[in-house]
Amino acid sequence: VVVFTTGDSIPRTALRGVVFDWMKAQAAPLAYVEASPVDDSTLVFAAEADSTGRFSLPFLTPGTYVLRSLVDGNKNRQRDARELWDSVTVTLRDSLQHDFYAFA
Repeated sequence: VVVFTTGDSIPRTALRGVVFDWMKAQAAPLAYVEASPVDDSTLVFAAEADSTGRFSLPFLTPGTYVLRSLVDGNKNRQRDARELWDSVTVTLRDSLQHDFYAFA
């Protein structure tokens, strides 16, 4: 992993979790996850969950973020009709674990 910053230092933070398909009661492999700072809607940090639904967004600056998960059937990174999703607002200080229970 190569990390570049224009700031003072690279934060040692991470947002981690698992995306679940709530209706099937199982993990959602390859789900799309994004984090946007509440004070900057143009900035988006994104990750794709692995085959077990686990995701990680490391090196985020501490602050408040809107997290969104999406079981993105057509891979357009936008919530479409009948696609499963979940969202939450969190405050990141160090590291944080949050699991998503996505449903349509």
